[in-house]
Amino acid sequence: MRYLVIFAIIALVINSVAISDIMEVVEIINTPVTQFSSVAFHQNFLWVTSPNTKMYRLNPENGSVILTANYMFSGLIFVGNYLYGIGGQPSPIVDLNKIYKMRPEDGAILSSLQLKSNIDSPNGLAWDGRYFWACSGSAKMIYKIDPSDGSIIKEFTSPNICNGLAHDGMNLWVATYNPDKIHKVDPNSGTIISSFDAPEADKQTGDTRNPAGLDFDDDYYLWVAIDESGNLYKLDVGSRPYPNTITSKDGASMVLIPSGEFQMGGNDGEADEKPIHTVYLNSFYMDIYPVTNAQYKKFMDATGHRSPKYWSDPKYNAPNYPVVGISWYDAVAYCEWAGKRLPTEAEWEYAARGGLTGKKYPWGDIVTHDNANYSGTGGRDIWDVTSPVGSFSSNGYGLYDMVGNISVYCSDWYDPNYYLASPRNNPAGPNIGNYKVMRGCNWACPDSEIRVSNRETVTPTKIELNNGGFRCAMNAPPAPLPRIMSININDLAPGAKGNMQIGINDASGITSADIAIKYNSNIMTIDDVKLTEITSKMILVVNKDTPGVLIISMAGTDSILSGSGSIVDIGLTIRPNAIIGSQTMLEFGDVAIYDESLEPIPVILQNAILAIIPPGIKGDVNNDGKVKSNDAVLALRISAVLITPTDYQKWAADMNEDGAVRSNDAVLILRKSAGLGAPMMENISGDCIVKLGEVYGESGSFISVPITIDNANVLSGGDICITYDNSVLNAVDVISDSGVFLAENIGKGGIIHISFAGMNEIDNGKLVEIKFSVITDNLSPLTIETADLYRNDASPINTKIINGMFKSLKMAPDSNLLLQNYPNPFNPETWIPYQLKDSGDVIIRIHNANGALVRELKLGHKPAGIYMSQDRAVYWDGKNEAGESVASGIYFYTIQTGNYNATKKMILKK
Repeated sequence: MRYLVIFAIIALVINSVAISDIMEVVEIINTPVTQFSSVAFHQNFLWVTSPNTKMYRLNPENGSVILTANYMFSGLIFVGNYLYGIGGQPSPIVDLNKIYKMRPEDGAILSSLQLKSNIDSPNGLAWDGRYFWACSGSAKMIYKIDPSDGSIIKEFTSPNICNGLAHDGMNLWVATYNPDKIHKVDPNSGTIISSFDAPEADKQTGDTRNPAGLDFDDDYYLWVAIDESGNLYKLDVGSRPYPNTITSKDGASMVLIPSGEFQMGGNDGEADEKPIHTVYLNSFYMDIYPVTNAQYKKFMDATGHRSPKYWSDPKYNAPNYPVVGISWYDAVAYCEWAGKRLPTEAEWEYAARGGLTGKKYPWGDIVTHDNANYSGTGGRDIWDVTSPVGSFSSNGYGLYDMVGNISVYCSDWYDPNYYLASPRNNPAGPNIGNYKVMRGCNWACPDSEIRVSNRETVTPTKIELNNGGFRCAMNAPPAPLPRIMSININDLAPGAKGNMQIGINDASGITSADIAIKYNSNIMTIDDVKLTEITSKMILVVNKDTPGVLIISMAGTDSILSGSGSIVDIGLTIRPNAIIGSQTMLEFGDVAIYDESLEPIPVILQNAILAIIPPGIKGDVNNDGKVKSNDAVLALRISAVLITPTDYQKWAADMNEDGAVRSNDAVLILRKSAGLGAPMMENISGDCIVKLGEVYGESGSFISVPITIDNANVLSGGDICITYDNSVLNAVDVISDSGVFLAENIGKGGIIHISFAGMNEIDNGKLVEIKFSVITDNLSPLTIETADLYRNDASPINTKIINGMFKSLKMAPDSNLLLQNYPNPFNPETWIPYQLKDSGDVIIRIHNANGALVRELKLGHKPAGIYMSQDRAVYWDGKNEAGESVASGIYFYTIQTGNYNATKKMILKK
């Protein structure tokens, strides 16, 4: 969802927080799409495009493919509830000089905006709430585009070769190639505000695995698609700001430690501090001071927790002194009570360094008693034991007592060799151990031991430490989401009536609202305005006297308790003379919403684009006024169960009026789009054989399974359904070089729907290849459940099926084996699989339940190997030696090869 920012209101939010230039990895999703061109994310819709001329809708939870569209755009963006695309590969579907509007459920193209000026190789698309932004990779330019007419109203130079664009409501974000960077850019001047290395960028050459798409999701996180890796990165770039400081439940002030990387460890100390290694940490908060006795008393009073060992000792128990004499478990209990946690030792060292690099201490390389409380006294250090917290200067992050005074507990178990294999990102220590890590050393330590890299250990149950305490940390919670008010409307035809909704993502606390909406009165008229279920208890006042401006005021005696969605429904009519293909903005004017105290609630406004579309035509499935090949593609997608069609789409796509949308309807749409009349009924005899091969692979690899069709020269379309064992395999793609229009649905585990149509002959009989990832080393039948094929006149073709089989290479036979026949029960035919450790003569004998021989199948000499698929296994047609069909019942089949004999049961059921 893209936002138009009300800058005066947003300033109310931003003044209370600090927006820092950060780039923090929040999440990584690995996908089967190995090359990217763009990404768009809104609500539960995640779309990416690939240079292989495909668009993929992905599952945002795990990155798996839900559905595929056989066209692509090099820039994607959501505007309201619709997906928009630009650029890509020229095709009968895609014109590079248009911006296309699509349905997010299936990517179906609904309408398009013709650009008044051509953009050379458009590579990215963004939306700022009022205007589109696009960039040219080859020209290294960025353009601001008016959505009402496609004109370019601003342009400036891109930081480099532009691969992607995004807009956070205030700033433009640009992904560039060579070097691989993500830049925050001022949209008014084109000036670079800040730059970051893109995830997976090659910092030496900067030319591999480049960022190929950007988009902000509804929570202000930036999503980056990394080309060639298949990875989608969710990044915190500070667009949803964190407060600099917060106050936690225990009353402690905490400071934000920004995300970043540092060199952890040191070469001047013990062996367990080596090697120095790079660590990256997400943002987190840390207590400014160690936990004091006063704070610990609140915890004991609230929970009844035991007193520390030195609680009554006047040398240690002053309220503003750090609490000591507690175990590691006591510290954990306190942190949990306060809604926090202990820091990891990586977080502690990163925070202790205070932003300095390569220094021994939080302030530099030289230490005196003016810097910290350690062994001995002098300067500002006048204490023999612990000192009041904050008695010395803070470090670069505003933290006090990071070294000296007390050693502090960390959450990690201790391993002296942990640094040898520590993960780079957010290391949390080993899973088990005997000792916990302490850091910072204390008042009893010599100056050499209060260095920031020094590691100490402690038994977690120990309470005797009079020089050990703790401070808490906390993950950085995101700032609350702003209220987002949006205009939502579907495209309409001239003379049509429609409904415009004013929606909000969170209506809680709203008591009154004043909303102005601007529209083109030459295109539409306002009929009525109604409250919704959310606002039903409010009083509504409407002013529609001024053409082009609708003013809505509503108020209630009580605030809305909760809810999201439409708060106002507006009926409207498109004027009969509205120009088909034109677009108009529906945009907010002055808007103010108030809480129960009549205080304004900050809100971000999202406008909408209304396209004027033509009435329907038979075959015009996307209702754009013309019957073209993309209508056939949409019919295929309906046939492949990729989308649920509307009533209009069912009518427009069902060309042969048989009550169903199949690939033969797509054939007829293709003929109509090519200007061909109704086809003559063809008199072509012969069957088509649809066949899957026998394939082998192993876990962690990919396999390709071809679908071949004999006698394919008579084909013009078809619908095929294939099943497989999704605990063994996972379908990731369907690839075709056959020149046909193709729609495939691989999103439902274990089931593949393929629909195709075309007017070209299929080369070599190979329709497609299905790409699978191998999950486990096991067997999986590849079964063609249905195969409905059609001629050029859309009439059905008699079809025979040969199923396939997958077997892991790791299951190579080490013994002779007779396997269960398939199908079982069967009628009238079945296949008997087996495997041979050594070559030899093979005989299969079939007996009835009484032991009488029914059939003997002499297979001759067979080499060692696996005989699983239908073209290798033993075939029995259900007949006896006399060629007569046998009766239903139980039969037994026996294999004999060399010294090996085995018998299994099968059932013939008619």
